Amino acid sequence: MATWTDKHGREFNHDDDKLGFDAWINADPALTIEWEAASTEHANWMLANPGALHSDADGSAGVVFRKWIAYANAI
Repeated sequence: MATWTDKHGREFNHDDDKLGFDAWINADPALTIEWEAASTEHANWMLANPGALHSDADGSAGVVFRKWIAYANAI
Protein backbone atom coordinates (compact mmCIF):
# COMPACT_ATOMS: atom_id res chain seq x y z
CA MET A 1 0.00 0.00 0.00
CA ALA A 2 1.10 3.52 -0.77
CA THR A 3 0.31 6.48 1.47
CA TRP A 4 -0.86 9.96 0.54
CA THR A 5 -1.03 12.69 3.20
CA ASP A 6 -3.39 15.64 2.79
CA LYS A 7 -2.52 19.20 3.79
CA HIS A 8 -4.24 18.66 7.15
CA GLY A 9 -1.92 15.77 8.00
CA ARG A 10 -4.47 12.99 7.46
CA GLU A 11 -2.96 9.90 5.88
CA PHE A 12 -4.73 7.73 3.33
CA ASN A 13 -3.46 4.32 2.26
CA HIS A 14 -4.13 3.38 -1.33
CA ASP A 15 -3.17 0.79 -3.92
CA ASP A 16 0.46 0.98 -5.02
CA ASP A 17 -0.43 1.11 -8.70
CA LYS A 18 -2.71 4.15 -8.25
CA LEU A 19 -1.78 7.83 -8.10
CA GLY A 20 -1.91 9.85 -4.91
CA PHE A 21 -4.64 12.49 -4.85
CA ASP A 22 -2.54 15.44 -6.03
CA ALA A 23 -0.96 13.48 -8.88
CA TRP A 24 -4.37 12.10 -9.86
CA ILE A 25 -5.89 15.60 -10.03
CA ASN A 26 -2.95 16.96 -12.02
CA ALA A 27 -2.99 14.07 -14.49
CA ASP A 28 -6.37 15.12 -15.94
CA PRO A 29 -7.09 18.71 -17.02
CA ALA A 30 -10.84 18.21 -16.52
CA LEU A 31 -10.28 17.03 -12.95
CA THR A 32 -7.95 19.97 -12.33
CA ILE A 33 -10.70 22.39 -13.38
CA GLU A 34 -13.32 20.52 -11.34
CA TRP A 35 -11.04 20.51 -8.27
CA GLU A 36 -10.22 24.22 -8.56
CA ALA A 37 -13.93 25.10 -8.66
CA ALA A 38 -14.67 22.71 -5.78
CA SER A 39 -11.81 24.18 -3.74
CA THR A 40 -13.19 27.69 -4.20
CA GLU A 41 -16.64 26.50 -3.15
CA HIS A 42 -15.13 24.79 -0.11
CA ALA A 43 -13.12 27.87 0.90
CA ASN A 44 -16.25 30.03 0.68
CA TRP A 45 -18.17 27.51 2.77
CA MET A 46 -15.43 27.53 5.42
CA LEU A 47 -15.56 31.34 5.56
CA ALA A 48 -19.33 31.23 6.02
CA ASN A 49 -19.05 28.57 8.74
CA PRO A 50 -16.32 29.70 11.14
CA GLY A 51 -15.20 27.00 13.52
CA ALA A 52 -16.45 24.19 11.29
CA LEU A 53 -14.19 21.28 10.46
CA HIS A 54 -13.12 20.79 6.85
CA SER A 55 -14.76 17.38 7.01
CA ASP A 56 -18.12 19.00 7.89
CA ALA A 57 -18.47 20.35 4.38
CA ASP A 58 -19.91 17.87 1.91
CA GLY A 59 -19.93 19.86 -1.29
CA SER A 60 -18.20 19.45 -4.62
CA ALA A 61 -14.79 18.95 -3.02
CA GLY A 62 -16.11 15.92 -1.18
CA VAL A 63 -17.51 14.53 -4.42
CA VAL A 64 -14.13 14.84 -6.17
CA PHE A 65 -12.33 13.37 -3.17
CA ARG A 66 -14.68 10.38 -3.07
CA LYS A 67 -13.95 9.80 -6.78
CA TRP A 68 -10.26 9.52 -5.92
CA ILE A 69 -11.00 7.20 -2.98
CA ALA A 70 -12.91 4.88 -5.32
CA TYR A 71 -10.21 5.06 -8.02
CA ALA A 72 -7.30 4.45 -5.64
CA ASN A 73 -9.07 2.04 -3.28
CA ALA A 74 -8.05 4.47 -0.54
CA ILE A 75 -8.79 4.11 3.14
